[in-house]
Amino acid sequence: MKLHTLASPAGDATYYSNGYRQLVESHYTYFLQNDQISLRSIDDQTADKYHGDFYGLLDALDYPKYYHWPILFFNRYRHSGDYRRDTTVVLIPDVNYLDILMQLYKTRKSLI
Repeated sequence: MKLHTLASPAGDATYYSNGYRQLVESHYTYFLQNDQISLRSIDDQTADKYHGDFYGLLDALDYPKYYHWPILFFNRYRHSGDYRRDTTVVLIPDVNYLDILMQLYKTRKSLI
């Protein structure tokens, strides 16, 4: 079996563009002020298992790869390795609103 067959698809490359990331960052306050954030509890065993691997934790929680960076951002991490075992609550931005932002970004980009 080839290693690449084990990899999960990352999705549309637009999710990883600087423009989309800037759009999400610019809506940070909106998410917080309009209850577009939920809290996800992480049990101690899971938090310990994924110490230093935030993306691994998000995989285990079944979040698609294209939501990993926004969730990382809203938790104020710069890298997946910043996650520590003593963090047992994770902030999750509303993925429906993230989808709306993506559609807005794609529409605006297509008009340019």
